[in-house]
Amino acid sequence: MPETWAEGRRAERALLLGAPLLAIAFVLSIVLPLATYAVTLAVFGGPHVVSEMRYVDARFSKRFGRRILIALALLLVGVVTLRLGSVLGLWSGIARSELILVAGLAGVAIAIPGPSRAARLTALAGIGALGGLIAWAPLTTLVCLAVAHNLTPLLFVAERFRGAARRRALAIGALLFLGLPATIASGAVHAAIGGGWPDVSPLMGDGIASHLGAFIPGAWRTASWAVPLFGAVVFTQCLHYFYVIVLLPVVDGEASWWGADPGTRTSLLPWPTPGTLTPLLAGLGCLTLAAFALSFGEARAWYGLGGAVHAWLEVPVLLAAGLAASSPARA
Repeated sequence: MPETWAEGRRAERALLLGAPLLAIAFVLSIVLPLATYAVTLAVFGGPHVVSEMRYVDARFSKRFGRRILIALALLLVGVVTLRLGSVLGLWSGIARSELILVAGLAGVAIAIPGPSRAARLTALAGIGALGGLIAWAPLTTLVCLAVAHNLTPLLFVAERFRGAARRRALAIGALLFLGLPATIASGAVHAAIGGGWPDVSPLMGDGIASHLGAFIPGAWRTASWAVPLFGAVVFTQCLHYFYVIVLLPVVDGEASWWGADPGTRTSLLPWPTPGTLTPLLAGLGCLTLAAFALSFGEARAWYGLGGAVHAWLEVPVLLAAGLAASSPARA
């Protein structure tokens, strides 16, 4: 069913109300990039995973058949097994194996009937290119995909809206997710303020050099623009959290997380209603903040289990949505 003007206007109102918070995140990503990265991850990382999974379930799960869902679940179990073994110290160097499973998730999406031949071949070429990157530089590929995941709200917007509402939402999203981060990455603002305080963080004792690897490929970490680039990605991560925790529920027909569920959701899993989920998310944020405060590195590793599931699940989900849009039946 095409989404229209009303949903677009709801999204714009949510953005206007959130503009002061986004402005603060923009400034802090420049002045205190490490602190902003650490605190927002600790507070919003877990709640955003739950929020995003809930949206994906409600929006997409009923579009897949039972066999497809089983295949996706088995591949995701493989990802969790790899990550869990790495956290427990049973094995290391899992990047290539994990990315092979991600390529398999994309392959499952291509197997769904309906897309045009051209779209299917294009998707296969993309998976082939991913395979080449996996073989050539798996760690760099993993980092780049982690950064690219922050842009998935733009794809959700493109899938959700139609016509003028889509164009307007994508234009706003491009400014937020591409224009403003490019301003940070240019380093011009850093130069104007004398560089800020990149090594300050309340949740860790080491400096930003030890954490650039979260977003910056190895060959770039010693460049003069590595810190501004890190700050730019931190800001896109803040935007990602805002979109999936606040904006998508509003677009989905809920006045807010604490509003009444409109009763039109088609989720596969029995998620709590918004009124129940809101305090649960707040409690989860408090627990994860405490865990990150006790040991940032260990908490980050355990967070990676859920983070990987929700991030990699969106690969086949969004690919399948894009392929469905190319179906001759919808042309």
